[in-house]
Amino acid sequence: MKTWWMQLGDRERRLVAVGAAVLAAGLVYALIWHPLQQVIARDRALVVQQRADLAWMQQAALRMRALESQASRQAPPPASAGQPLRTVLDAALRAQGLDSAVTGRSEAEDGSIRITFKPVPFDALLRCLASLGAAGVKVQSLDLERVGAGQVQGSLQVTHRAGG
Repeated sequence: MKTWWMQLGDRERRLVAVGAAVLAAGLVYALIWHPLQQVIARDRALVVQQRADLAWMQQAALRMRALESQASRQAPPPASAGQPLRTVLDAALRAQGLDSAVTGRSEAEDGSIRITFKPVPFDALLRCLASLGAAGVKVQSLDLERVGAGQVQGSLQVTHRAGG
């Protein structure tokens, strides 16, 4: 390689050196700079989406607190005490028109019930949760995913409150 380089004239050496620099710059761009810029652009878009999700969750939390406050001021539904959890849950779902959205239901040994549901209006789900709370039902877990404007899907696990 050194012999070949020495055989080149000054002009040819400069031309090869410039070509090598251009090639090196192209490789740096193609292998480092461009992929890095793509990652940065993707991460920026992800941040924008996560900020939108956060704003939506904050609004949902405010609506949930308002509904909880409203439900606590109302009298609890009559005759819910002593009823089986499944009956109370079914009634609350039916009252908000959510019973047809249930895609799965399982009852655990501890007496809790887990349901999964397809997209439902978030406000209706909040009203259902408020009525369950007023009926002495405790939400053990709630896993929601936003699927559209005002729509969520996910799963819910409930149990009777201790002493309730």
